[in-house]
Amino acid sequence: MQQESLPFIRVLMGEGYDSLLGKRVQLHGRLTKPIDFILLEDITFDVDTALDVEWQQTHQIKTVFYEPSITELKGSLFQKTYPGPPNYESIEYGDMPETSIILALSEPIDVQAASPEDDFNQFEKEVREVQIIFDAVPPKDLWEQGIVVAGTLFSAHTGHHRRRVLMEVNDWEPVKEKTEVLLHDQR
Repeated sequence: MQQESLPFIRVLMGEGYDSLLGKRVQLHGRLTKPIDFILLEDITFDVDTALDVEWQQTHQIKTVFYEPSITELKGSLFQKTYPGPPNYESIEYGDMPETSIILALSEPIDVQAASPEDDFNQFEKEVREVQIIFDAVPPKDLWEQGIVVAGTLFSAHTGHHRRRVLMEVNDWEPVKEKTEVLLHDQR
């Protein structure tokens, strides 16, 4: 039996997966076929999760829990501006700019509900970036050198949420390199 293959599959991934570009990945998501247009025979693959295959073979991913659990995460911060209301499409065409602070994690995490009754927060696998909500933003000179944040995690649920997982931060401190070296030596 001969099968016809389509010209290509269009893969749609959020920018939270940019760190995986050029790596061997395992994708989980949904295949969809667009409405039949003339000359358009492609399929779209909407990615829910992208897993770094090589990293998984040598590391165990830590599982953390959504609210009300307090979680501690380590990484570096960066800021990005997105189009906001009214259309969430283009600042150039009149949408208000919205700036988000993102934590690029030192190591990916899996995030799951703290209780079986939690229908709001969605299980997420190999999360690499978390949108951060601060009461008081740390000085920018700490952003790239590394920071440890503590707070509660919750699933994205509005157009203002730019990553799958968000954290409302209660406390933060700079990464203490000397302390980490001692901890590694003691293991």
